[in-house]
Amino acid sequence: MSKLKKKLSAIIMVSILTTTILTGCGKDSKEIGNVKGRYVETTVEIPKELESSSAIKMEQSEDGLPIIYASEKKNNKVNINIYKMQENGKWTKDSPEWLQDISLQDEEKFTDPSITVNDIFSDKQGRQYIYYNQYDSSIGMAYLCMTTDGKERTYLTFEGWNEAEESNNATYYNMPRDVKVLNNGDIMAQFNSEIIVYDNQTKEEKASFPVESNEMSSATITDKNVFMVQRNYETGYITGVASIDTEDYTKPVQTYTYEGRTESYEPKLSTNEDGDIILLDTEGIHVLTAGASLWNTVVIGELNTMYMPSAGIIDMYQNHDENYYVLYRLDGSGYYLAKYQYDKDTVSVPNKNITVYTLKDDMVLREAAVAFNKEHPDVMVTIEVAMDRNSSTTAEDYIKALNTQLLAGSGPDILVTDGLPVDSYIDKSVLLDLKDIIQPMIDSGELLSTVMDSYDTSGHIFTVPTRISPYIIVGRSDTVNMAKTFDGLVEASKQTWKRPLIGEITPQDLISNFLPTELSSIISRENGKKVIDYDKLLEFLTKAQNLYNNIDGVTEYSNGGMYNVFSLPYSIQTTLTNIGGFYNSTFEVAIKNFIKNGSIESYDNAYKGVIEVGINVSTKYPDIAKEFIKSLLSEEMQTKDYSAGVPINNKAIDQFIDLERDVAAYTGIQNEEGESVMFEIPWFSKEDRELLAQICRSVDNRVSIDERVLEVIEEQFSKSIVNGSSMEECADKIGNELNLYLSE
Repeated sequence: MSKLKKKLSAIIMVSILTTTILTGCGKDSKEIGNVKGRYVETTVEIPKELESSSAIKMEQSEDGLPIIYASEKKNNKVNINIYKMQENGKWTKDSPEWLQDISLQDEEKFTDPSITVNDIFSDKQGRQYIYYNQYDSSIGMAYLCMTTDGKERTYLTFEGWNEAEESNNATYYNMPRDVKVLNNGDIMAQFNSEIIVYDNQTKEEKASFPVESNEMSSATITDKNVFMVQRNYETGYITGVASIDTEDYTKPVQTYTYEGRTESYEPKLSTNEDGDIILLDTEGIHVLTAGASLWNTVVIGELNTMYMPSAGIIDMYQNHDENYYVLYRLDGSGYYLAKYQYDKDTVSVPNKNITVYTLKDDMVLREAAVAFNKEHPDVMVTIEVAMDRNSSTTAEDYIKALNTQLLAGSGPDILVTDGLPVDSYIDKSVLLDLKDIIQPMIDSGELLSTVMDSYDTSGHIFTVPTRISPYIIVGRSDTVNMAKTFDGLVEASKQTWKRPLIGEITPQDLISNFLPTELSSIISRENGKKVIDYDKLLEFLTKAQNLYNNIDGVTEYSNGGMYNVFSLPYSIQTTLTNIGGFYNSTFEVAIKNFIKNGSIESYDNAYKGVIEVGINVSTKYPDIAKEFIKSLLSEEMQTKDYSAGVPINNKAIDQFIDLERDVAAYTGIQNEEGESVMFEIPWFSKEDRELLAQICRSVDNRVSIDERVLEVIEEQFSKSIVNGSSMEECADKIGNELNLYLSE
């Protein structure tokens, strides 16, 4: 098919997709016609050697086939190998002399350093270059070396690179954040605030540009230009592509506007032989035809690997046959090479569209959407994110708009109910009963029954959590054993400990940290309405006041904020936190093992549901929506850890228990004597993995947080503490302010 036809087909595809999203789902959904023709993703087998190597870049051969550069470490040195794909799909390996035995530099300045190769270049004069960084746990340096004969390497030095700087009694080295070698041989380096261009021969500065929103890591280089992505750092969205004229650096930087709708972490740019600019981001592959002003999306992200948060983009190109090759790094499963080839017989956009509505973007949902779309070619699950991270519109405004749709019998098919008025939806029969798919998963032991029992509403299940975040208390075992409930914490505050119990805390933070696990006993439902148990409220407020007085609470922090797990060794006895994901909990476990007699326990057997989902009763595709929710709860999806809670799937928890990893992180910290030391955060021992799994499987106290309720109680409790008024008066004011809200 000709390029023109492909572009026309892609324009039709994007037009259809946009119309579908704007129309919405539910009863008003319309099936898409069978317009055919789109790029389809297929898997390309890669060399097995990549399993033990680090891919650096990919380019194409004269035949348009992939060439992959990858580094491997041997005896404290790094070798770079080149893998070339042949017409028969086999790969050949080449190990040029100049790419072997890259050794450590400036070793006297480092402690146990390692080398990371970032990029390889060649210029029009036939010179070749390696750009790499050398790091240890506290410092880093950048190196650029060149060869003219393919054998010997010469290190290039530039003014200011790797110069020592002193800060807070520590030595750091001024290194560029990124480096590119241009086709004319000039060197371009990005520092914190500027991009500097150096002459290859004189090493002197030729030009400079403000960094502003430019990202050199995404850059692609042509004979006349350098193109790089521009980003709005408040929203995380890509806003355009900048073009720097390398024949005349005095020319203004040209910008090609692009309107990103999803945060993309590792976008890449390329060009083709026609001078078109190609952008690969989370949303897909987009082409700006030379001389045009509108981007044309030729590959839709939601249907393909680039939309998955677990897929880091290494490199991409378009070959002479107008096929696209993309090399990915997949979390936990190595490298993946995808080919996107136009298929005139494939439906442009799947006929059945499912929209998942969420107030905030979530990586788990994106990962699940792509996996589901790949398994169901006739379905496209799309994620509708209401708020970006810098949205000026309040969540309340978005919720009102959503409620209007739902009550009118339309709206999205699936709701992520975090932050939404779920009880109201249940009362108004907006949500579909999921018991037919969830109960068998509970009965079989697939899902945690201790958690799922809390989601049964009079024999119905209207929402389910896809993750949970258990509350835990970390500290010295004698304190933890006493303080693992709120009542126990109040009792512990009456005793004298070697260190402050929990350190400084304001009235607001006391409520925000310790009210959520008590809220279910204070506010209950009667005849479909939420009501306050005044006696329980007063009892909690009185205990909170006693705790505040016993630990010498403050109205303003002296050290900038509340103490946390980081403060445990030297400053406090214990602290309350949440398990935000197994991987995220390595720090808490390392602290537990770092202090004497350290311990981690469940706090009040409490947990909060994360990414809770329900189905709009008006969806046109209830069975497909249910299948998608089942996929979210499957072992495959539950084993993916994006620090958004821990699994509720028992087999996924078992996989965590058996997971061995040879990884570690390091940070500076104060030990129990107050000395600053380097602190290692290793992977969990088997014993600690079993401990966390046991906590996850034992929690049964569901915490439902109502932000409005928290806000009112925080405000009134704080005023009472400051003014010295009674807790009875505080409870009355809270009741007066919340009764109307709760009865709505």
